Amino acid sequence: MRWNQFRKAHSGMKQSEISELWAKYKAGEYEVPRNVEGEQGTKTVEKPRKKEEVKKITKSNKKTIQKKMRKRGML
Repeated sequence: MRWNQFRKAHSGMKQSEISELWAKYKAGEYEVPRNVEGEQGTKTVEKPRKKEEVKKITKSNKKTIQKKMRKRGML
């Protein structure tokens, strides 16, 4: 696997984390996870978020939406 494929397989992660995994991959200490559907290719599997994180995101999104609606005169 080449660097660009590896990076694409780990999209959403910080660059520093990807670089660390790349070094481990090149040393044979890390194996790229396969897609859940079993497709050919290298894709990571997304883990479910913790309840606290979901609540925090939902609350933040609601505030942002309300702020935009007020600004547009919809509330």
